[in-house]
Amino acid sequence: MAFVSRAMLKIFIHDRQTGATTFLSLNSSDMMATTLSLSSDGRYAAIESDAANLVPGDTNNRSDIFVFDILTGSITRVSIDSYGNQAANGHSFTASISGDGRYVTFSSQAANLVPDDTNLKTDIFVHDRQTGITTRVSVNAGGHQADNHSARPMISGDGRYVAFESNAANLVPGDTNNRKDIFVTDIP
Repeated sequence: MAFVSRAMLKIFIHDRQTGATTFLSLNSSDMMATTLSLSSDGRYAAIESDAANLVPGDTNNRSDIFVFDILTGSITRVSIDSYGNQAANGHSFTASISGDGRYVTFSSQAANLVPDDTNLKTDIFVHDRQTGITTRVSVNAGGHQADNHSARPMISGDGRYVAFESNAANLVPGDTNNRKDIFVTDIP
């Protein structure tokens, strides 16, 4: 079990079997981290942080999504494009990690994570930690980008499905209610 202390914005891990609670120290300066999603075995923690010193080369001055390996202490940034480039022009937030820690879904305002992201909207992405590929999933069946903002992604334990909310009216035919809707997409 994990929780974020709102007063301090620090992450703690509580082992329900041993009863031990430990502070999840991300680096020597203990920079703030918010939002948290744990893999099924508790080994991987997907977090959002605006710290610039968690990984080398973080110069975007934006919040990013990271995966912390609790067993080894290593940390990697996953709010990147398929070539490893950082999100250059927008914040990334609201991480959710699959049960095995392979897939991480997140929202991002950045327009450089996938080619042809020209909608100027917050989109939903999935980063495959095994292949390094980042895919935008807030698109319709024809691959057309959402015409409005999408947020709050959650990935299924097996990494196959992503649920998210969106104000977009073009993700499915007949969406004329002018309200936020919940969408579920099957990850290929």
